[in-house]
Amino acid sequence: MLLFGMAWLGGRWVWVCGFGVAAVLTTAEAHAADERDEVDVDGTSLGPLVGFKFIAGPGFTGFAQLGVSYFAVHAEANDTTGAHEEADAADFLVNLNLNLGWSF
Repeated sequence: MLLFGMAWLGGRWVWVCGFGVAAVLTTAEAHAADERDEVDVDGTSLGPLVGFKFIAGPGFTGFAQLGVSYFAVHAEANDTTGAHEEADAADFLVNLNLNLGWSF
């Protein structure tokens, strides 16, 4: 993440703005209780984000990131009878990440 910011080094506050890219790879697998059916899902998302960080005097820290990602998913399903299905989906999603903490 590329950061730039402003700080009052002798004071009680600091804020930072950042720009970056978020990438997420996901995978999941599920089986029916009788082990006859199974589903496999793989997905990928990629997109830009912008974030802000605020640090108050005694150490309270807040951080927020907001971005838009392109998310693509591929799913496959099989059963013991030999049936096989595949599906693909893709869409744009909004990402929001909020963090509160204490720095010391």
